[in-house]
Amino acid sequence: MAKDKSKSKLKSRSRPKTKAKKAATKTKAELRSKAKARRRKSRLRVVRPPWVLKPNDDGAFTVHWGSLAKYRFGEHLGSGSYGEVFLGWHKASGVPVALKEMREEEDERNRTRKEINTLLRIHDGPNIVRLYDTVRDREGVAHLVFEHVDENRWQSLYCVLSDTDIRTYMYKLFLALAYAHDAGVVHRDIKPANVLIDHGRRKVRLIDWGCAGLLRPGKSFTRFPGTRPYKAPELLLHIHQYGAAVDVWSAGIVFASMLFRRIPFFTGMQSDVEQLVLYTRLLGTAKLKAYVDSVGVALPGAVKRTAHKVKSFRALVTDDNHDNVSSSALNLLRRTLAYNPERRISAAAALEHEYFDPVRRAAEAPTASDDSAYDDDPGHLPAVPDDAIDFGLGFSSTGESSCVGYSSTSGSGSDSDAPRASRRRTTTGSLVPLGRSSRGSLFGSMWSDISYASRYDVSDSL
Repeated sequence: MAKDKSKSKLKSRSRPKTKAKKAATKTKAELRSKAKARRRKSRLRVVRPPWVLKPNDDGAFTVHWGSLAKYRFGEHLGSGSYGEVFLGWHKASGVPVALKEMREEEDERNRTRKEINTLLRIHDGPNIVRLYDTVRDREGVAHLVFEHVDENRWQSLYCVLSDTDIRTYMYKLFLALAYAHDAGVVHRDIKPANVLIDHGRRKVRLIDWGCAGLLRPGKSFTRFPGTRPYKAPELLLHIHQYGAAVDVWSAGIVFASMLFRRIPFFTGMQSDVEQLVLYTRLLGTAKLKAYVDSVGVALPGAVKRTAHKVKSFRALVTDDNHDNVSSSALNLLRRTLAYNPERRISAAAALEHEYFDPVRRAAEAPTASDDSAYDDDPGHLPAVPDDAIDFGLGFSSTGESSCVGYSSTSGSGSDSDAPRASRRRTTTGSLVPLGRSSRGSLFGSMWSDISYASRYDVSDSL
């Protein structure tokens, strides 16, 4: 009898599940599947292939546009020739983002596609802004969704950066450029406003790839974009065959602003020719003439008539910035600002320069991380004076260090930037350049007032 009971128990265990049990199991599986689907949907999608079909040099690819309704708008962050940028949040996940509203003109639509194509090539690059999503609003206006960087205002930040800070941030900028150049992309608008720095997290992001171009051997460009005070000589001279070296020149100007705490380092002039003349006041005329002769381009008459000698960067060393300036820093700066792009240091070679030895050693240390090795307390960033007068290469009338020349107003200070009215726009105060200085101050004795060279034993030889 006991054996019969044990047999019946075994049979009952081996019996197939009833229909009700099957239905319950199926329902649980469906619920789990739906829950997973909801979690996937709530996550902020990071755009990457196969998000497009086939990106190529001509921009022939298909963009999958989502709905802007997934995002909530916040404050207005900035304006440009492309349109407007707003702080936003992905509703489901709460992730903060930067929403870039694009213009709808035909030319701007092409620029949007080119920017997407460019970002696809360099999406995983170090210190390059991440494109999260591409969406349209109800009216069909395109928006690009980028990672948000809690940046410090560079106009104030550059005034307090330490030697370690500058080495770290410039190394990260050159990392981004080296990656992009290796991928066949040239940014063409490197300037402080496009190099976002979150000083508290030691984070750098290179943004705004709308002016970028694709590099090919022997390629001739028909456009010479950029912001004039940061443009390389080959762009100012409208030389059609240029390359990645234009980014290195612009990065060199950013580097100079950080080192010497002079904002801007070169004043933006009314024309490309005037900008070249201003460059010769610091870098001399002879080497520019030699470069122009080597490429068979006519030098503008206003530049020909100049005969400026090369000035020493030591003339810019002051009590305020001398802790940041070393012989290796000035050597690297000279090599980024070579007139001839063939003699200009590349971004990849800059990473190997002795100036960045401390950064590389810290990164290679077994217990150090890229960020924690330089995790200094950012401290309090002082406000930029709004009553300062900017002369020449960003020097104040006294010839002292000029983390000045900016006022707290609304709008944009870029040569090419024009604000765009928007239904979501809110006017906020921002630090923008004052009007350009008079011709007299630009071409006067701006260099003769600098007399700090003898105080510090710093060499800027090549």
